[in-house]
This record gives sequence, structure tokens and C-alpha cells, in this order.
Amino acid sequence: MAELSLDAGTGPGGNTDRRRMEQDEGRDRLDYGLYQDPGRTVHWGDRSGVDTLEVQATGAPQTVPIYGQIPGGQRVRDGVYSDTITVTVHF
Repeated sequence: MAELSLDAGTGPGGNTDRRRMEQDEGRDRLDYGLYQDPGRTVHWGDRSGVDTLEVQATGAPQTVPIYGQIPGGQRVRDGVYSDTITVTVHF
């Protein structure tokens, strides 16, 4: 088995429950979430056994979907927003 975890990202003030993208040319922040399921109910995080995912390690390439969501109602300027997430695989 292998355990996959995703960190909080590099966006300032973010955590694994509420990540934050930073505007590339400005000071606005845009909250978003990453989830393990298409219904967006199971957060991806880095707490072993809590919000990580165990997958069968076969030695062959595998695809693991990550679902995202940006909550509505955020008042930010138009622009390019980005964040960097680190995925860790523990064998």
C-alpha cells in the first residue's frame, strides 16, 4: 500500500481545509478546496489516516483524480491566480 497526501500549498494563510491561491499581479487571494471524491465531500490533506488516501502500490503508473472547487461569493479582481501543491507518496 502507498499513502498519498497533499500539503496546504504555498498560498499565504492557507491550510488543507481551505487552500488559497494568490493573484499573480496583485494582492487578492482566492480560496479553494481539493477533494478525493467527485461529490467534493472528502478533503485532501496531509494528516495520515485522516485526510490522505491509501492506494494499492502495483509498480505500474496509476492515475489518481483530484477534484477542485472554488466557493462562490468571493469578491476578487479578475486576473491569474495560482498556488503550488506538493503531493507526497509514502510507501
